[in-house]
Amino acid sequence: MAGGDARAALEELAHALRVLHQRLLAATQADFEKLYGRVEGPGALLQLLINDPLFAWLRPVSQQMAALDELAADEVDAAVVEAARKSVAGLIDERSDFRATYLIYLQADPDIVIAHAALRRLAPLIPRDRPNEAD
Repeated sequence: MAGGDARAALEELAHALRVLHQRLLAATQADFEKLYGRVEGPGALLQLLINDPLFAWLRPVSQQMAALDELAADEVDAAVVEAARKSVAGLIDERSDFRATYLIYLQADPDIVIAHAALRRLAPLIPRDRPNEAD
């Protein structure tokens, strides 16, 4: 993968993750507003994203987006893109507090399903080593 192709692949991955983050944020905001009333503007939403426990589950996605931005600031080659794909796939696949909440939102919102599918196309499931069934 040439440098320009690698950079484009990394940017495509980052864009797909941002879209997913936007969908997850919107769904979490809707749940928050059901409990506490309307969020007054983007500044208030940012404060909630940073400080409110209801939004804490989104922080791993925010951190992953920042990590991708840092990678894009340096030289990008195929190895960097592959590592980024594995990191994003790991975020979605690994058992964690994030994944537990993520699956709830994924099952409840078609926009999240679409964003998930777009991201999954770029960061496919990482096969786990399985014991040999003949053993």
